[in-house]
Amino acid sequence: MNSDGTDDGDPAESGAGYQDLVDRFRAARLALPPIPGVFRPRLRRQDSWVWSTRPIEAFETYMFRKYIGELFAGPVEAYVAVCHAGRGINSYGLQLHLVYGPLALFTQDSWGGAYSDEERSRRDISGTFESAAQLVDVVDQAPPPARSRPGSRCVVLWSSFRGHCAHTRVSAVASAPGEPGGRARGGLGGPDSRSEGPPISEDPARLGRGAPREADEPPVAWSHRGPMSGMGWFPAQAGQSPVSWVEHRDKAALFAAAALELRAVIESAG
Repeated sequence: MNSDGTDDGDPAESGAGYQDLVDRFRAARLALPPIPGVFRPRLRRQDSWVWSTRPIEAFETYMFRKYIGELFAGPVEAYVAVCHAGRGINSYGLQLHLVYGPLALFTQDSWGGAYSDEERSRRDISGTFESAAQLVDVVDQAPPPARSRPGSRCVVLWSSFRGHCAHTRVSAVASAPGEPGGRARGGLGGPDSRSEGPPISEDPARLGRGAPREADEPPVAWSHRGPMSGMGWFPAQAGQSPVSWVEHRDKAALFAAAALELRAVIESAG
């Protein structure tokens, strides 16, 4: 039995992973993350406060780089992951990764730090998940071909403490949940013209600086916009293709623009 009243038990049972997540979040009085129904039977708890439909490193989700970079290095199969991870006594985040048809969503909100305001964090997390659920609804309502084999993905990055509040579009042939991965095709496209905010400036001289790549990290060049080394890293170039991001003034503006971009991606799929 854990201090929050939940029991670790056996996460391997089919469907038990999603119920474990629900129990753990309710015990912590947290809003539930939007997990599309197609993923729920395959969700597994891999560790305490780590649930995923694929092998996942919780600390890498907290670092907010490795799994984002995957999208710009090659095809990524549809998956969902929810992880709580961090370091020290106050730097902890609750991360949601959702690659679902034409949507690739990565969110991070502060949760669990020794000096954090729990009630404020709960409100922030609830707001993020509510906005994320609206994007999931857009995908759920899309024609089946757009969900199973989209030509592009709308990539949405939100972090309450790393300086990420931006979206872009990446060209790829994605796979549906449970299907083999597709083949990447084409280059990396820019943002939809209807989105507000200027693109993030890319300085080739800064690409990759200050961000040593691990042996298994995707081969993607990065640009840095954060005041500290652990903040504000964005994929800036993948192969010979530049990546253009549209930055937004706040979370509400980001998700509003992302919804427009996501619909445009779905429409372009025919």
